[in-house]
Amino acid sequence: MIRLFIALLIPEHIRRQIVELREKTFLSYNIINWEPEEKLHLTLKFIGEVNEDLLNPVIDEIKFVENYKRFNCNLTKFGFFFFENKPKILWLGVNLNKEIFNLTESLNKKLEKFSITPDKKIFTPHLTLKRFKRHEEIKLINKNYEIIIPEVKFEATEIALIKSELMHSGSKYSNIKIYNLK
Repeated sequence: MIRLFIALLIPEHIRRQIVELREKTFLSYNIINWEPEEKLHLTLKFIGEVNEDLLNPVIDEIKFVENYKRFNCNLTKFGFFFFENKPKILWLGVNLNKEIFNLTESLNKKLEKFSITPDKKIFTPHLTLKRFKRHEEIKLINKNYEIIIPEVKFEATEIALIKSELMHSGSKYSNIKIYNLK
C-alpha cells in the first residue's frame, strides 16, 4: 500500500516568506513544532492508501491537470479547523483563481474509477501551518492568528502527486510526479 495526495506546490521563496510571517506573528514561535517549510503545500485531493499497482494508472489519469493555466494566488488570513470544538489545525488561507474548484471537482470524478472516495467537504484553499496535539500549544498561539497579514501574491506553476509516509517522528513527503501548468 502507498499513501498519496495531490497538491499545488508553493514556490520556495513564498514558503520562506510564510515561515518569516509565522515567526513574526506568533510570540512563542520557537517552542512550537510547526510544519516544516519544505512541507508547505496546498492539498487539492487527499487520495489516501491505495495498492501500489494503482500508482501508474493514477499518474496517467491526473495528467489532465497540465491543461490548466498557472494559478495566481495571494495569502489571506490565519484560521483554525476544529474537531469536537477544539482547534486541531492552524492554517493560512489562499485566494486563487476560481478555476481551482473545477480542478478539484475533476480530480474527484476522475479518481472515482479507482474506488477513491470523492471529497464530501467543500474545498477550502489553505496551507496547514500547525497540527495541534496538545492543548498547551493552542494557548501559546493566543489570538495572534487574527492579525492582518501583508499582501503576498505569487504564481503557482506546478501540481504534484505526493507520497506520504507516516513515521513515528511525523510524516515524510516525496514527490512522485510533478505536472507543469501552462
